[in-house]
Order: sequence, then C-alpha cells, then structure tokens
Amino acid sequence: MDCDGARERTGAGWEVHPAAAGRSDPAAVRATTAARNSVPPNPWRSPMTDPAARHTVGPIVVGTDGSPQARNAVTFALREARLRATGLRAVCAYEYAPTRRSGFEWTVSSGPDSGPVPQQRDLVTQAVADSVRELQEQLGAPFVDVEIVCEPGRPAQVLLEASTDAGLLVVGSRGSGAWGRLALGSTSTEVVHHARLPVVVVPAEPDTEPS
Repeated sequence: MDCDGARERTGAGWEVHPAAAGRSDPAAVRATTAARNSVPPNPWRSPMTDPAARHTVGPIVVGTDGSPQARNAVTFALREARLRATGLRAVCAYEYAPTRRSGFEWTVSSGPDSGPVPQQRDLVTQAVADSVRELQEQLGAPFVDVEIVCEPGRPAQVLLEASTDAGLLVVGSRGSGAWGRLALGSTSTEVVHHARLPVVVVPAEPDTEPS
C-alpha cells in the first residue's frame, strides 16, 4: 500500500501517519446529524492512562454503516477507545443519488426510489447504534461513550470533517486474500492521503466481504 507517510503494523490493521500530519451504559448511544459536540470524557480511568491528560485525548472516529463488513473496524475502534480512555464517534454517510459502492461499504444510497432522506438517515443511524451497542456488550466493561454522526456527502469528506478533533481515525478495507488485504477501497485511500491524524485501516473478515 502506497501512501504519503510512514506506517506500522498494529495487529488488526495498519496505522498510517500522514506526512501532513465510572462506566456508561452501552445502550446510551447518542445520535447527531448536525453540528458535532465533543464526546463527553469517559469516567472510567485506565491505570495506564494519566488522569490529568485524559481530557485532552480526542475521540476515536470510525467509519461504519452497521453492516457485517464494518464490524472489525468498529471492534478495533472500541478497543482503542478503551485503551485511551476516550470516546468513540461512529460516522456514516449517505448520498442523494444511487452510487456504486466505494469499497468502504458504509455509503448509503438514497433518492426518489429509496424513500425520503430523513427516513434513510434514521434507518442507517439506528443500524449503526444497534451494531455498536452489540459490539460493546460483546466486549464487556469498561464501556465507552459513543456518539453517532450520520451526514450527507461523500464518505471520505464526511469522515475527514468528523475527525478534526479526533485522536485516531479508523476505516475498513475491501477484498480478501493476500491482494485484497493490500488493495484499499477508494474511500479509505482518500482518507489515508488527506487525513491530518493517524489512520488505521482494518481489513474485514473474508467471509463478510460482499460478492
């Protein structure tokens, strides 16, 4: 994978450094479709995290649509948020016209044949909230604070705008097998090249890849 910065293996994916560069109930998932407020700090304090620095750590941002293909990325992001004692911001995007999937597998197509945009947005927001809640319950305590952001626009643009205050951006990749693990989708490639913060690209499980 070529990119404009250094990278290092993190176990579940590649962490890319661009050259430009108390517990809460898991059901308490907040959704926003307009201006994003900062994710409230997680009351839980990791023994490996300096409590004084806890409030300066930005949230972990992950791109997802609640689909099986996004589970690995969301799981990685949840675990990273726990380690950093910060919040998680799950971001999804929808467009006003049908579009070919970008390989990132969380773009939502909407238009005259897909129902009203608010309904589409609400359906996707609920799917993301349900998926994150399920994964939180599987991982168990400590739970992290979660914010759901669902906005119109190109997936890469929405992700980049949602991560201006983030500490880490997590995206998924497409494909399976040796080549698939190296070939990023157009969205994740754009994010890697334009993000001004570390990016982790997490491959989906081979058996969850769409045909």
